[in-house]
Amino acid sequence: HDVTAMLEAAQAESAEAAAALDIEAQQFQVAATQLAMNSAGFHGMDEYYNQDDGQIMAGDAPLVLSVARLVNETEWPAELQPMAEEFGDLLAEYHQALADNDLAAVKAVVAEAHELQHDFSAEIGNWLGTADGHDHGEMEHDAMEEGESDHNHGG
Repeated sequence: HDVTAMLEAAQAESAEAAAALDIEAQQFQVAATQLAMNSAGFHGMDEYYNQDDGQIMAGDAPLVLSVARLVNETEWPAELQPMAEEFGDLLAEYHQALADNDLAAVKAVVAEAHELQHDFSAEIGNWLGTADGHDHGEMEHDAMEEGESDHNHGG
């Protein structure tokens, strides 16, 4: 009887440990995708195409495609899945506009991608902050912009 109880307790403890590892793995994957999204330079692309009247740069399409693939391949928690799908679809549209060399379409979609990237990143930050039992709050829009890389197209 004691052996059965010990075995059941060990199985329960093992299941809890496995679940904790799954959550940690998901948190890592989500955080890595968030970092890639935030580092891609959507803010700079938006400014370049919409304020500086820039021409389509050859490196933008593969960059956007890479971020889109990461977003689409990440195992999102249920509460982030709808926004992930929306962002992934928007990035596919953005990539297609870049690949088609359609500057008017790029200008229309890049601003939306920039804003959605900020909103989605904030939601990810909220989830990461609460997923570990802590509430780290939400980054302000200005603070997020400061952390973004410049989208440098020479000059």
